[in-house]
Amino acid sequence: MQFGGGHAVWPLHAMAELGIVMMLIFGHIRFAVFPRIRRAVQTQNWPDGARAVGMVRRLVVINLVLGVVTIGRAVLSRGL
Repeated sequence: MQFGGGHAVWPLHAMAELGIVMMLIFGHIRFAVFPRIRRAVQTQNWPDGARAVGMVRRLVVINLVLGVVTIGRAVLSRGL
């Protein structure tokens, strides 16, 4: 805020917010879902492991879509 970041145009704020959401999703995958997968493999509980891997797949797709939206937002806001 001191250096003018608070006065940036709204597309920059939107891109920063999308980036933060993407980091939070990655953190959830890394620190919540991967341990579930590890536990499921160690105990050979394959249905729980398959559910956790499915959740990783969905979250990665969401992150991919958010990344494409962020890049699109950057390209479209070049003229502002």
